[in-house]
Amino acid sequence: MLKFLEPINQCVYVPSEIGIPEYLPFFEPEFTLRPDLPKRADNHNSKEFLAAIRQEVMENIRQVKGAPSVQMMPIPEDMLDNDLALRQPEIGDDERPKDHDETNVTYSGMES
Repeated sequence: MLKFLEPINQCVYVPSEIGIPEYLPFFEPEFTLRPDLPKRADNHNSKEFLAAIRQEVMENIRQVKGAPSVQMMPIPEDMLDNDLALRQPEIGDDERPKDHDETNVTYSGMES
């Protein structure tokens, strides 16, 4: 069983009142960290205003140039050179490049 001399989780009360910092005007008029907020804000936007915003956004979207659309097609068989793979010689284990040279230093420069 582990026992600690001091509690690990210490709950510290943070008061709602704040000091006088330079950002005090952001907390007006209550000057608290937890102001009472109204449950529901009134919508002061008129239908004409929202329609004008929507029209402007749609016009901006219409003027954006998108990427040209290209139809996807399969790659033709003649583009793939199947004979090229058959013409490549097989590389044996003794012919593969080694990751280090004869002085036992790897290509990264570290001794192995």
